[in-house]
Amino acid sequence: LTSDLILKAASLLSSSSLRGTDGSTSSERRTIPFVLDPVGAGLSALRLETCRKLVQLQPAVIKGNAAEIAALCNTRTEQQRGIDGDGSDAYTTAQRARDVGLANENCVVVVTGEVDYVVDHENISCVRGGHAMMSSVSGTGCMLAALLAAAIVASSNLPTPLSTHKTAEVLCTAVSACAQEVMNDEPTLGPEGFRAKLIDKMYHVSLSD
Repeated sequence: LTSDLILKAASLLSSSSLRGTDGSTSSERRTIPFVLDPVGAGLSALRLETCRKLVQLQPAVIKGNAAEIAALCNTRTEQQRGIDGDGSDAYTTAQRARDVGLANENCVVVVTGEVDYVVDHENISCVRGGHAMMSSVSGTGCMLAALLAAAIVASSNLPTPLSTHKTAEVLCTAVSACAQEVMNDEPTLGPEGFRAKLIDKMYHVSLSD
């Protein structure tokens, strides 16, 4: 049986896509934590409607850029133009996620960007130290979502389990530090080389780090 689950709103073509929530409903019944990645939540009414229905299934973590999280909080005044961040203010979005209850006692919201913010019903943690190259490649957000799901389960098996908030904060810090290390070691790397090196660097990260 699976011990965690990731739901990505990447390929929504019609309202029939909602049938794909059966897995998350099962995970809820079996108390399996899942991570929601609301990819392009603000791109269309369909995406937004679907993502909001997935939020109702009580994910352990919602991870998205500021534009995606702002859409879920109903604070965007115009349609999102692409799945990447569009300059929306991440800290303001993090505050809004807490204020409207998107981040709550059972759900941590991770707002990604040049600076990452980890939000629950009480606290907003700021994670700095990444590298601008992260916004030049695709897949870093997908990697973070997968790592979050794995880390939540791994943390629950520690002698003293970390809270979901702390787990997300530590993981965002690790990814940011690895990105910075990669570019410090090889400043002339391009996007393709950076992505490969970052994945390799994260592969070798352990709990002892």
